[in-house]
Amino acid sequence: MVNFKSPPFIGIGGRRWGKLTHFFLNQKIKVHLVYAKWGEESEWKPLEWLEHELLLKYQIEPGKMAKNSHLTLMEKFIFKCHAWKAHWFGEHSIFDEGRWSLSELRSTLDTIKGRYKIDAVFVTGPPFSWVSTVSNWNTQFQLPLWVDIRDPWLHANNWGMQNLSIVQRRKEEERYRNMFANARFVSSPTLSLLDEIVLPQFAHKKVHLKHFFDWDDWKKSDGINIESDLVVYSGQFYVGMDTYMDVWKAIIIEKNNVRWEIYSKDWKRFQQYFHGIAQVKIYPDQGSKVFDRIAAASALVICLADYNKDFFTTKYFDYLPAQKPILYIGPKGKVAETLILDPQNAMNTWFSKDNFSIEKSVFELPQRPNLDFLNGEEKAERGAYIIELLHRNDEFK
Repeated sequence: MVNFKSPPFIGIGGRRWGKLTHFFLNQKIKVHLVYAKWGEESEWKPLEWLEHELLLKYQIEPGKMAKNSHLTLMEKFIFKCHAWKAHWFGEHSIFDEGRWSLSELRSTLDTIKGRYKIDAVFVTGPPFSWVSTVSNWNTQFQLPLWVDIRDPWLHANNWGMQNLSIVQRRKEEERYRNMFANARFVSSPTLSLLDEIVLPQFAHKKVHLKHFFDWDDWKKSDGINIESDLVVYSGQFYVGMDTYMDVWKAIIIEKNNVRWEIYSKDWKRFQQYFHGIAQVKIYPDQGSKVFDRIAAASALVICLADYNKDFFTTKYFDYLPAQKPILYIGPKGKVAETLILDPQNAMNTWFSKDNFSIEKSVFELPQRPNLDFLNGEEKAERGAYIIELLHRNDEFK
């Protein structure tokens, strides 16, 4: 399991595969976890599975260059030299956090393969340099390789793909094609992203592996009283969400008898828009502690940008077991269609630039009567699906 930002360190993508690793361990599958020592430890608990007797951990130091912070003058000069070299010789994007640790990654994989029998290899990206390195390494062994892609690789602006030189772009496309050729399965949490990234000749390899919720997250939130005037948002400030901040702010001003709580690692971005509004409280990411506030809320907010209007994010699935009305702020897309147009979701309300009205209060709507709609969306269901697909391969058996 090659997971750059695996727990115990912060990272939403890492959390997704950390939970699946936990599931595999509970199925008595030995897991070799290769991950980077990245930043602060996560507040998303529980993390007891990291001490499981069947888990072997291999921590890689990504280096100061990867974080690109607190560099000395000499280190900044070296960074610029690497950027020049990458530009002209087709190396990975300078913004790819994994590019500085590829040698150690390869040697770690060699060590594991030399000592143990490995049945399957998983790698999740970004960073795409780790994905392509694992893919290339595996060509000598031809192990069943599962690649999980969470961002549009060749079009990921947040990874600097738009700034690649012609040489870099050509090399990146070559690595991209080789990954598909080497992988047994290529998955993504979003169907539209999966359709975008998978090359037509490899369509038979694609797997729609949606995000999921985890009942373990909710165990400590049972019995918490609902606060009738509380609305909670927990999540990122996505690129492009600025477009919808005026809509959100207008809702807050209109509903001036309601308290709003926002929990985000991007809390400073939210402060730019909501600073000085008394009924809005903004906090840094609280990790799994936020489930208590979600349980206490009378309604929850999902806000998306135009680019991820079809993405059912981790937060969408975190919200599901709470059984709360949802205020969706964002453009029309798959998420809006599911939250608003599906008859069973009449309790939800949609606000967008084109459909802006505050006619219906979500704070007086009843809770859903049952949990039937949660079937198939839980961690165990996703994990069992992965194992089922792997067992269809004779080599894995």
